[in-house]
Amino acid sequence: MIYSICRQTTENFVLSSKGKKIVFWGAVKKNVEKAMKDYGKPECIIDSDPEKWGTRCETIKVYPPEHLYSIDPSTHTILVTAGTDSVYSIAKMIRIVDEFDVFFYGVLSNKFFGFFSNQLFDNIDKIKNVESHLNDDISRKVFRECVCRRIMGGTGTYRELKVENNSQYIFWPMLNRIEDNGEVVIDCGGYTGDSVEKFVDALGNDLKKVYSFECFEENINEIQNTGKRLKSEGWNGELIIAPYAVSDRCGFAEFNDIGISEGGYLLENRTTVKYNEKLAPVSVHKVEMVSIDDYIDETEKVTIIKMDIEGAEYAALKGAEKTIKKHSPRLAISIYHNPEDYWRIFELIYEYSKDYKFAVRHHQNNHLDTVLYAWKEI
Repeated sequence: MIYSICRQTTENFVLSSKGKKIVFWGAVKKNVEKAMKDYGKPECIIDSDPEKWGTRCETIKVYPPEHLYSIDPSTHTILVTAGTDSVYSIAKMIRIVDEFDVFFYGVLSNKFFGFFSNQLFDNIDKIKNVESHLNDDISRKVFRECVCRRIMGGTGTYRELKVENNSQYIFWPMLNRIEDNGEVVIDCGGYTGDSVEKFVDALGNDLKKVYSFECFEENINEIQNTGKRLKSEGWNGELIIAPYAVSDRCGFAEFNDIGISEGGYLLENRTTVKYNEKLAPVSVHKVEMVSIDDYIDETEKVTIIKMDIEGAEYAALKGAEKTIKKHSPRLAISIYHNPEDYWRIFELIYEYSKDYKFAVRHHQNNHLDTVLYAWKEI
């Protein structure tokens, strides 16, 4: 379905619907009211809820999905006015009937969704290239469907794509061998030590050392507590807390604190910030940045790098070029924060080495937590 979606802009909607009648799908009163103000009165409304069939929403009659069979794609354009958690399933129902031009009001009316959607749409060839390099059918499905949903502005309906049997960052095809001298993990985005615990659970005392990068002071305290607890439970590895943000260079940068301990970000690395009011900071302060290549001794045999750092993953990977080229660590990198991360993170790793294998898994019921995994087979 991804390759048949229209570019989601108001200009394209106006052009596509010129001389046609408009059908709304979704009898959500507030959305219908707003859409009518923006685009005029529809011929009818379609909704999946049987209780709404035959009723009226803003004086417009509501029909069941089967009514779509009486509508001609050459004379009608569909505007989905349902909630963002159902747009994907609606689009699937529409495609079963015919090749309509379908637009999503949630994307057209929201700057953040619109920016994200059109960045993905405009770089679909790069996304196809990533898909062609993925190692397994599950990865190709998950990657394509995540991109598809984000182009539509869908925030829900990811449950069918979610990994159910493995923790995030623990991808067994790349962890099916243990380094003879033990594993050394670089954990970028330490948060409360939750990912340290995941690696300890997976690797046990084969996990020799973890470098946990975290620049939130309150989170650092939590990581310390997690480390102490893991030690008391029998882990004999070493936990090194690095109180820095990770980037492609050393220095200082503005850090946006949005009031939740897992959501702060380096301003320079979050391309969507000006479009998303949820990313507005409650405070801005300077933090010290380091690159992995500068911080980690080159003699340290790094075996795994995990990154979930709110949009700074690409810069951090650039700052880890020497480490990656020298040691070929397995990689677990979040790609969902910035639209361009869906292709440029793969491209950068592939540039470092064409011997890497790649997989994608999704770890949430919503649009968050899509991870690119990369490893080499020995």
